[in-house]
Parts: sequence; C-alpha cells; structure tokens
Amino acid sequence: MKTRSKLLSGALIAVMLGGSAMSAYAATNATDPAAKATAKTEQAAAKDPGYATQTGMIRTADEAFKALRDVHLARMAISKDDQETAKMRVDAALALFDKSEKDWNDLTIGDTEDPSNADRLLPIDVSMSLGETFVPGEATGDALKTATAQLQSGQHDAALNTLRVAEIDVNVSAAMLPIAATHQALQDASNALANGDMTAADQALAKVGDAIVVRSFSIDGIPQQQSVKASADAGAKNTSPVSEEHAQSEATAAMADQPTDGS
Repeated sequence: MKTRSKLLSGALIAVMLGGSAMSAYAATNATDPAAKATAKTEQAAAKDPGYATQTGMIRTADEAFKALRDVHLARMAISKDDQETAKMRVDAALALFDKSEKDWNDLTIGDTEDPSNADRLLPIDVSMSLGETFVPGEATGDALKTATAQLQSGQHDAALNTLRVAEIDVNVSAAMLPIAATHQALQDASNALANGDMTAADQALAKVGDAIVVRSFSIDGIPQQQSVKASADAGAKNTSPVSEEHAQSEATAAMADQPTDGS
C-alpha cells in the first residue's frame, strides 16, 4: 500500500516565512491583547482535545485520489451522455475501493467534531498553517526554516517534532472522505448506470464530492489513525504488569548509580 502526507510545502513556506504577513499579525496582536489572550486560552485547551491523538503526521492514501479522479471523469462522461465511459470510470473507482478499502481502514480516523458519526473518515489531503498565537522571532524563524527543509525532504514527523520543541503554534488541516458512505455512493452510481439511469448515477456521484469534510487540528491534537491505535493496543497487550515493574526498578537502580555533586 502506498501512502503519503501531501503537505503543501510551497504554500507552507510562503505562509511561514512571509515577512509582510507575519508583521501584520504581530501588529494586530500588539494592539489587541484580548484577542491574543483568547487565542492562547484556546491553544491550551487544544492540548487536551478529548480524543486519542498521535505524534506523527496524518497519512493519506494515493489510491483515494485515483478514485476521486475517476468520479470526476465519470460525471464529465455523463454530461456528454457517454454512458459507456461513465460506467468504465465508476467501475474503476469501485475496483480501487474493493482492492484498497481494508488498507484504507488502517488510515481512517473518527469524526472528532461529531463522535456520533460511525463512518470512519479517510484522509485524502493534508496541509499546515501557522496558528493565531504565532509570534515571529529569531528563534522561531530558525525553527521554521529547519521544519520547512524537513518537510521538503519528506521528514514530516521530524518537522512536527521541530515545531513542537520550538513551541510554534501550527494547525494541521485534513480533507477526508467518509469511507463507507463514499463506497455506497459509488455502488449506487454503478447500479444506476447498469439500469441506464444517467440522472440517478450523476446524483449518486455528486454525493461523493459533497461528503468530503475538512477538519483542522492543533499540532498536539492530531487524531489517532486506526493503524496507530492497533499498534498501541498490540503493545499494551504484550506488556505485562510484571515487566513494567521490572523496567521501573531497573530505571530506579540506574538513577541511583549516577554520581551526585560532591561525590
């Protein structure tokens, strides 16, 4: 399975290092301390988002973009009354879902804004931007340059760590597909085309685009993807209370062996 974190590095550089934008932001906050205090309060609250999180960047699926491209081309074919091409494109998108849905489930997250929504969300695109509490300075500028270089070289998790260590307020935004609803919409479109109902097929395909949701998270509030949760659960299952106690005693002994001042 091929996955990616499609970070818009070029746009990120412009946002992060744009001098005029940062100057304007600094001026605004210098004259509006109430807004700055509110933003800081919201940032502190975001450190405990109320759902399971992960330290790494959100991963996305390449194949999902191929399926969306097929949906777009199918709708174009329908607009030209080309039923054969439309059916071919819908079948191609369905085949990608049938082939990849199990792997895609490992990348999904729950809806952090609507916990009652049982449909898992599949991230298809990720971007980053500076948060409202960011204040430019020499130290933050150096950290941003380092993080940008890491992003450009594909070291997304390292870039996040650089930003965290420098305490830079960054938001991570993800565009996501509700995976079950999207699969159902594709199936409905396929059935409609098989029955020669182009209008119903187009309506079903329109639901795919309409269902895309965008969620934004703080750098410390990136939601946990299914594969990360599975790894954590497996690690917890393989760790016994005895081994944890042994590890703690080993750590205590190691600390006791360290030299102290005046020894």
